[in-house]
Amino acid sequence: MAIIYCTQKFETVVGKSRIVKSDKSSPLGNWNANVFTVSRKNCVILMNDVSYYSVLLIDFKKKGFIEFP
Repeated sequence: MAIIYCTQKFETVVGKSRIVKSDKSSPLGNWNANVFTVSRKNCVILMNDVSYYSVLLIDFKKKGFIEFP
């Protein structure tokens, strides 16, 4: 499982109780997560440390984090 490093802003939007701390590393590298607002909708950007591959989630809600694999 990959490690996702979250900003404090991301933790406040999602809630600290939903974030699991782990020391397991992945061959794909680690990810960084940040949240920002566009037109009053929360957007999340995830970026890989190794390949700089980015994933953008638009109109992100707390309940969507439970369904996020």
